[in-house]
Amino acid sequence: MKILINASNLSAGGGIQVADSLINALKKRKENQYAVAVSPAVKKALPPLNSFPDNFVFSDKTDRNYSPVRVLSGHCGSLDDFLKETGSEIVFTIFGPAYWTPRSVPHLCGYALPFYIYPDSPALADIGIINRVKFYFHRFLRMRAFSINGTAFVTETEDVSSRLKKMLPEHRVYTVSNAYNQIFDNHAAQEELKLPPFDGITLLTVSAAYRHKNLGLIIRTAEWLKKNSPDFRFRFVLTVEPEKLGFARKNVPPELFLTGSVNVAACPSLYRQSDFMFLPTMLECFSASYPEAFRMGKPVLTSDLPFARGLCGDAAEYFNPLSAEEAGRLILRVSADETRKKELAEKGRRRLALFLSAEQRTDKYLEILEHELRIFKKK
Repeated sequence: MKILINASNLSAGGGIQVADSLINALKKRKENQYAVAVSPAVKKALPPLNSFPDNFVFSDKTDRNYSPVRVLSGHCGSLDDFLKETGSEIVFTIFGPAYWTPRSVPHLCGYALPFYIYPDSPALADIGIINRVKFYFHRFLRMRAFSINGTAFVTETEDVSSRLKKMLPEHRVYTVSNAYNQIFDNHAAQEELKLPPFDGITLLTVSAAYRHKNLGLIIRTAEWLKKNSPDFRFRFVLTVEPEKLGFARKNVPPELFLTGSVNVAACPSLYRQSDFMFLPTMLECFSASYPEAFRMGKPVLTSDLPFARGLCGDAAEYFNPLSAEEAGRLILRVSADETRKKELAEKGRRRLALFLSAEQRTDKYLEILEHELRIFKKK
């Protein structure tokens, strides 16, 4: 196959890690030709582009001008030109919307926008009437873009696929589980990011500062712990910049250590230096933080919501993501219970078997692309 991988629209968060993982895994699949459109953020995460084999060609001419005309028409000159130049037979946009409708070839598009399929989420409970109207307007535009741009879709859980099928009943929808990045299995390729020495409990949150990640709860939980358990030594490590949480750099509370955005190659070292993975998110299609923590043997403390329980099962402890007190009490309880920490780590390792590896995920994607191309050629 001649496949165009579209990662030109990705700028932050888990999508960058998935793109990095997938593109690197494709190096071993030498039977295909890969044309890869990358954004600046994806290009930065990847190895030097000239290190890839001869069956890869890259374009970093990213057109991020998502004007109303482009949204409604699906026309993108830079991607149209790249498609024509490379003679690609099929397009895979890793996560949409792409705001681009490839001409005369099928288009498989990844879906990972939880807001639009979980409108009853607590993350949307208090946004107000004006913001709610804006939300439904944006939902209409983006789901229309998905419908126009793609011929088929792929999600990361069966529940998301089921909900998406109801919203886009005329399209095929596939499910391929997410995975931790293969860098977690390749110690030689990892980067070391040393945290300051600390005699206490370290809770790690690997996340961009999206609203639905609910990172403000971490600040409130730290305040609750300081007030109600002043002798408990702890710190939260977050992979965000201070200004993303509303702090000037010099005013970050000592209980928070903010690394800023980090490369995926540095993430394993952060897990090794942590005691828990703490994720207060209120909305997800999937989060690679769960299998990453399981892979690194770290207990998971996360939101008591259906998507989290569906992914983690009995391999996590859960708290109300709206309650700093409940989160704080859980941290105190589990931190003092060595038996429970070991039990959670072991259950996480077993739970990991339910997720695909990066290589297995890549195989699934290629199988779906082959299937979609066969369907297209029969028309």
